[in-house]
Amino acid sequence: MNAMSDKPDPRSVLVEKIRSGAVPLEPPLKVWGGPGRGGSCDGCDQQIRLSQIEYEIILPKDRFLHLHIACFGLWEGIRRRRGLTP
Repeated sequence: MNAMSDKPDPRSVLVEKIRSGAVPLEPPLKVWGGPGRGGSCDGCDQQIRLSQIEYEIILPKDRFLHLHIACFGLWEGIRRRRGLTP
């Protein structure tokens, strides 16, 4: 939990989703970045505001991830530390 609110820390949420397999670590087919569209981040479950950067990660089997820039950085860092190639 975040000390400033009742919301869980976004980093902790993403790490737990990766651990449980809810957010896959497989190599992306494509990665797009652009302005947020107001949807929910698949990593931390918080809104990606219009003023924020959103990454759309295209995965095999027609799956997609939508992540904040910070969640994308964490996701990619975990992938690389585990020896997974970009």
